[in-house]
Amino acid sequence: MDTSINGVMALAVEALLAAGLSDSLSDLTRLDHGRSGAETYLLEVGISHYVLRIQTSADQDAEAARFVAAQRAASDVGVAPRLLASIESGRAVLSERVVDVSFLGAVHGPSGMAVLANLGEKLATLHAHSSPDIGSAKPPILFIAAMMEKAAARWPLPSFIRKAQADFEKRNVDFPVNDFCHLDLNPSNILFDGDSVWLGGVDKLAAASRPAIPV
Repeated sequence: MDTSINGVMALAVEALLAAGLSDSLSDLTRLDHGRSGAETYLLEVGISHYVLRIQTSADQDAEAARFVAAQRAASDVGVAPRLLASIESGRAVLSERVVDVSFLGAVHGPSGMAVLANLGEKLATLHAHSSPDIGSAKPPILFIAAMMEKAAARWPLPSFIRKAQADFEKRNVDFPVNDFCHLDLNPSNILFDGDSVWLGGVDKLAAASRPAIPV
């Protein structure tokens, strides 16, 4: 895909039109490039601002579809900023902008417990839903086993780690999948607008065996 500034601007205009908004784009600012591979841009249209996220690392159509589905699912259940449009062919989503006033700052402030309680409510809401378009996450024990396998290919591992690796491989069993989980929950992916907590970085959203996994 075209990730040049002209390509991104063209995608931004397409997303604005798809959302039924004015395409009079007056400014486009790159915000970050997250670990998930998604590039984030702030769009300025008159006095309004929107956020465009583009998944540049999705090499397959199925990955792009999953990226868009994850954004839509989190928006639909009310835990992420409202999704305004999705361009699956461009692997992009347009959402409302949440002005973050610092989640960590709020947690350490006088209303810290209330902010944490609001985060718990948002996670509980997320865990109560599922979507066939998202798919399931790898069970934690198998995820750890895969990490060990990658490490063993690069470095000689001590005998006790090799033994643990063998034990993990023996436990290759099916785990129940019950809940939506964020799977990349960290302060940089939690927004606070002064009143409510919102979850960002939902690219890895998946069904997992236990709702406590993100925590």
